Amino acid sequence: MLETHALESSPRTPSSESSLTGSRKLSIRLPQALAERLERDARAQDKTLSALIVARLEASDPTSVDPSRQGADLERWGQRLEKVLRQEVRHLGQTLSPLTARGALEAAVARLLIFQGLVDSRGRDEAGELSNQAWGHAVDSLKAPSKGVRRLMEEDD
Repeated sequence: MLETHALESSPRTPSSESSLTGSRKLSIRLPQALAERLERDARAQDKTLSALIVARLEASDPTSVDPSRQGADLERWGQRLEKVLRQEVRHLGQTLSPLTARGALEAAVARLLIFQGLVDSRGRDEAGELSNQAWGHAVDSLKAPSKGVRRLMEEDD
């Protein structure tokens, strides 16, 4: 069973509650540890529980529209997004680099084995010619994207 603690807010000063004029009183139940942490933070910041919770809710709600803070909120969210994107790109780079190197090594081994098989079955000259033709075809196919890739590229325009 989740242990809960009912929060009861009492104003520290009469003026601190005046900022919440036009507000509505709610009673909530919270886990004991969270309630104690909120009470401790409110005391440390010399705020009421209500003022502390309202400030935290407003700060965490991207849909709240306070024109005086909107630019700062957007900047803060932009900085957070940039940080997360940088971390993800770094992680993808760390993951992709070894996979790319492994893929290149596997391709080189496969090409050498196929070439050796061609040398054994067709002779060195014909194997070299077939290998060069295959390489040329592969390079050409990379220069001309497939229909699916072309279609995706056209959608961006």
